[in-house]
Amino acid sequence: MNKEHLWRDRFRSFNKEIRKYVQYIFNGHLLFVLLIGLGGIAYYYSEWVKTLDSSFPAEILMAIVIGFVLTNSPILTFFKEPDVIYLLPIEKDLKGYVNKSLLVSLMFQGYLLVMVLAACMPLYVQVTGGAFGDFLYFISVLLIVKYANLKIRWNIQRLPETSSGVIDFIVRFLVNVLFLYFLFLHAPFIYLLVLSIVIGGLWIYFEKIASGKLLKWERLIELENKRMMLFYRVANLFTDVPKLKNKVTRRKWMDFVLHFIPSTHVETYTYLYARTLVRSNDYFGLTLRLSAIGSIILFACNVVWAKLLVVLLFLYLTGFQLLTISVHHDMKMWLHLYPVPETYREQSLMKLLTIILIGQAVIFSLFTWIAGDIVQAIIALTAGILFVIGFRFYMMKKIRSTK
Repeated sequence: MNKEHLWRDRFRSFNKEIRKYVQYIFNGHLLFVLLIGLGGIAYYYSEWVKTLDSSFPAEILMAIVIGFVLTNSPILTFFKEPDVIYLLPIEKDLKGYVNKSLLVSLMFQGYLLVMVLAACMPLYVQVTGGAFGDFLYFISVLLIVKYANLKIRWNIQRLPETSSGVIDFIVRFLVNVLFLYFLFLHAPFIYLLVLSIVIGGLWIYFEKIASGKLLKWERLIELENKRMMLFYRVANLFTDVPKLKNKVTRRKWMDFVLHFIPSTHVETYTYLYARTLVRSNDYFGLTLRLSAIGSIILFACNVVWAKLLVVLLFLYLTGFQLLTISVHHDMKMWLHLYPVPETYREQSLMKLLTIILIGQAVIFSLFTWIAGDIVQAIIALTAGILFVIGFRFYMMKKIRSTK
């Protein structure tokens, strides 16, 4: 093994793996739906920005949003399980490998910073009276601070105390938000200088205490696997991903939901899919996250057509992604031993997804009522139910195509 070529080979393998699934993602019709949704949100955002004046706390809001992006600094190491054995003898010679990983991580996360800052610039210009020309100055400073955060995060990951990561995130988030607030406020340079010294001091401090410590291979590999599993879950919406590993969690407090399902042959698959939805982190967490995000956006919207767009978009995203439950148990042979007709399987899945989507539509209509009025809530609920009825035909076609 040539350690000089190791990182290059790992990076090529990573790119090849990503490209293999990205082509399915960008060929899917979900991308078209997302573009429509993002276009509607962008239009609503631009109209909302026009209504703001200098009293709006734009600097604080931008500092919090971008501060989170700065603080969240995962490092792409490309480590794998066998590295615990095969790379351990040359661990002290991996400095060049780590530096390249930090630079690639800076490149990917720097692109995200550019996108977030670009989205915030209209807000900044409208409220503060600044110029779009400040963008280059801001992004230059942000990339430097981002690299410092990456270095601090890397040294934290080499410490034996796992609790250090939580404390580190909180401290860096507060420092980053304060730094960004003074940056966007065009505060006197001395404030930025003091906070820069604080960030540099954290960098030097953790560099010193992590010096000489061995890599925490198990932790680094676990973090790398989690990042790849997140990507695989997205790719699994468009094609089968053999490497996807599903995590199951026992949620005893959700058992009451299953008590409503009759213990009959007809409901065999209903119970199976309901149990899968409750226990699988992928489906359960996905439903909660989309419901929460959609509700928050609805609470902030005050335009009827924008609310309808949000309701339909999030119902589609939830229904489309939950459809993968239909193939969740396909590799289990015992499923074919059920003494029930195959048609029950299709009917059970259709019923379960319909109940979930209508329940989500009800939640969205409640938040629409809270943020608006009863008329808007009724319109949102009616549109959601009509969408679910129409979406059932798509679900039927999709489920049958997977057989």
